[in-house]
Amino acid sequence: MKETKKANERRLNSPLFHKVFKGDGIYIGTGNDTLDKGIWTEVSSLDVFDEKDVDSQYITSFHEKEKFDFVYSSHCLEHMKNPFGALREWWELVKYGGYLVFTVPDEDLYEKGVFPSVYNKDHKWTFTIFKWESRSSVSIDIIELLSSIDDCRIIKMELVDTNYNYVDSKEVDKSRGDAEVSIEIVLLKIKDDYERIR
Repeated sequence: MKETKKANERRLNSPLFHKVFKGDGIYIGTGNDTLDKGIWTEVSSLDVFDEKDVDSQYITSFHEKEKFDFVYSSHCLEHMKNPFGALREWWELVKYGGYLVFTVPDEDLYEKGVFPSVYNKDHKWTFTIFKWESRSSVSIDIIELLSSIDDCRIIKMELVDTNYNYVDSKEVDKSRGDAEVSIEIVLLKIKDDYERIR
């Protein structure tokens, strides 16, 4: 669906992402999408790690810990057998003072409370920022997910519904075209020693 490509235009207008996407990074679960170094000109190097390589669930078996200024993943966590374990693994790759950016589909905008997912049979989980009750039996609350990692400051947590059509009630995959149906998270890895934060 090229979710990163869709998000690039919105992110280019945000000072935050110009701060985040610089230095040495890794893109986990790229598929046929791109985090274009031509757009993000302060990115020095970008490793690509996709399921065709090996399982992203155990990425620290293949990459040195605290190696990257930023770790980025778009619509990959919902495919992991254990999202909590995968996120902790991804977090291990981030240097102190660096960032983890990831997006997952919002369960109400994408799956619309139906699971297994009608639009992607490989989805193993659904995600929500917070609500009292979910219609999905495999729903993960982002707040609970983030509480499972240490040394973390939440910089951004947002439901992204750019170009989403709330009026059209047709049961179709509304992420097709230019609509975003995501929860976007930006985390900063911190220590008590604030001098290490760039």
